[in-house]
Amino acid sequence: MAIFFYLISALLGLYFLRWNLIFSILLTTIFFIIIIFKLRSKKILICVLSFSFGIIVPIIKNSVTNNDYIHVGYVIEAKENYFLFQSKFEKYYVYEKDNKHEIFEKLEIRSNKEEIKFTTYESQFDFSDYLKNKGVKYSLSNKNIITLSPSLFSLRKHKDNFLSNYSDDTKDIIASLLFNERNYENETILISKEMNLIYLFSLSGIYLSVFISALKKFLSLFLNDKIAEFTSILLFVPLSIFLFPKFSIIRILCLKIFKAINYHVLRKKFSNLEIVSFLAILFLIIDFNLAYQEGYYIGFCLSILFVFIAPLITKVKGFKKAILFPFIVYIFMLPLSSFQNGYIELLSFIFQILLLPINEIYLACTIFGFYLNIPFNNLMSFLTNIINYIYYGLSFISIKINISYLSIYFAPLYYFLLIAIFYLLESKRINHLKIIASSLIFILVLFCVPITSLYKDAIYFINVGQGDSILFQNKNNIVLLDTGGVKNNDLAKNSLIPFFRKHHISHIDYLLLTHDDFDHSGASNSLISNFPVYNVYNNKNFKDFTIGDLTFNNLNNYSFDNDNDNSLVFNVSFIGKKFLFMGDASIEVEKRLINDKKDIDCDILKVGHHGSKTSTCEQFIRETSPKEAVISSGLNNYYGHPSSEVINLLNKYEINIRLTSYEGTIIYQ
Repeated sequence: MAIFFYLISALLGLYFLRWNLIFSILLTTIFFIIIIFKLRSKKILICVLSFSFGIIVPIIKNSVTNNDYIHVGYVIEAKENYFLFQSKFEKYYVYEKDNKHEIFEKLEIRSNKEEIKFTTYESQFDFSDYLKNKGVKYSLSNKNIITLSPSLFSLRKHKDNFLSNYSDDTKDIIASLLFNERNYENETILISKEMNLIYLFSLSGIYLSVFISALKKFLSLFLNDKIAEFTSILLFVPLSIFLFPKFSIIRILCLKIFKAINYHVLRKKFSNLEIVSFLAILFLIIDFNLAYQEGYYIGFCLSILFVFIAPLITKVKGFKKAILFPFIVYIFMLPLSSFQNGYIELLSFIFQILLLPINEIYLACTIFGFYLNIPFNNLMSFLTNIINYIYYGLSFISIKINISYLSIYFAPLYYFLLIAIFYLLESKRINHLKIIASSLIFILVLFCVPITSLYKDAIYFINVGQGDSILFQNKNNIVLLDTGGVKNNDLAKNSLIPFFRKHHISHIDYLLLTHDDFDHSGASNSLISNFPVYNVYNNKNFKDFTIGDLTFNNLNNYSFDNDNDNSLVFNVSFIGKKFLFMGDASIEVEKRLINDKKDIDCDILKVGHHGSKTSTCEQFIRETSPKEAVISSGLNNYYGHPSSEVINLLNKYEINIRLTSYEGTIIYQ
């Protein structure tokens, strides 16, 4: 048990400075109070050292920087259009279109490093955070790459050759299940995501554990248990090399090897909890950044959870036992899948029971074909059709309940209560169990009930990249000003609607489109088709209106030849502040508003035309006298927004500047 506490100590240290300081102190204090009563003084000291390790190591790592121009190292991860490169103690992102480099290939790269930052959109995958959680803070560009020694493996070439045998539909399923390369334009994969079951389309530790156990039983018919167990594990080692550095596969193989050695060689000297905890610590010593990655904390939390409930599972027999396993996985994955999609799929547990065996059969055939380099085209095409029909059919009976936005503190609390429930259930402390279980149920219900519509007043400057989208929420009165628009990304489906779900917004009373530019109205058609929108106004048919505490009067009632200059302009008084929204109106419009003495005084200015120098003149800033200025634009966009002239002008008047390209969605409430 002591090793488990050492692991928790290290993880608390690693997350201490990433969480809110008060929350971190509170959680750490509770933990150390517990171990004072559980452990002896020497073991408490080791916990303190583990906790200190967790705090100090990231600080040291972040303070050591490599400013070399010539970087020599190895490819540690290779994807279609980029690879990750390890040089000394630093990891780098290197963009390479149609990347041909293989893992373990030794390279020399001549380049200056640049801090990583990619354009992100509300409710969509944040590639910058993904890389930073892997410990990758810098990219190498303007590069000269020299191969010093090739890789011993031609993994990408072999994988690409294998996938080339299949039709696009089958290839998408195989690439997702076997290589964790998902194409979200594939209807079946998209349906699985919408049903909160996307984790079924990846070769996870769950699948691998099932395959190893099944293979062990088969080999036990011909070999003794010891040889059968080690053989079943070692047969999957080549696959782990092809999937490197997919952590869940490496974790399961190491865990199986450690358990086999403990059982057959050490005669059960260590408990399963000690083995899991020791392995988790070992991985942290190798790379502490693993602690921030989903594969690490999902995998080890599940392993520890199953250790705690093993006595409970052994008491359950037959069909109940077959249901119990997927149920535990379902409740474990609940906050993670729901956090990403903004809703709970009520039937997800039932879907998982039905779909998990089907995916396992499909994946087993894929692995068998991959090992033998035989594609089994007809069989895989047949199985693909079955999977497509089943997922498509189940999508019609899907039942979703929207949940509120979950803070980063919800997950630790949820898993603490979950582990406590199984621990109390196994130890038969019924009174304590009722209290903890009731607390967990209450929290889940609280996030599902749309109580925010009873009290919430807010304005959201939604991060839609290079574009505008502003949401007004006055309790249950909802107005959306512009939708944004990106040519290769359906912002309505991928950003706006998931955002609405997280905030329990079930409809739009008024959709106002300032003008016809695509970056303001491009997602409007998709939004209207996929979400309840009751009224739509643009700059040609707009009429002043009031809804709840919100009043919208168009200040720009002039007529210009330029569509940008015909943008709707609003001064909205709300939540104790005055907001001025300028659309893409230019300096000419600003001067007309000033000359006609329109009400343009404001506390917060939504800067016109994304900070372009064609808007926001000095006279306008003096007349509006804002305290803050919000600029909605994409990072490193083609137009160079916001311009340095506008930024310098705002700084000159000591106006606080807020950028969606850096902050993400900006909220006033």
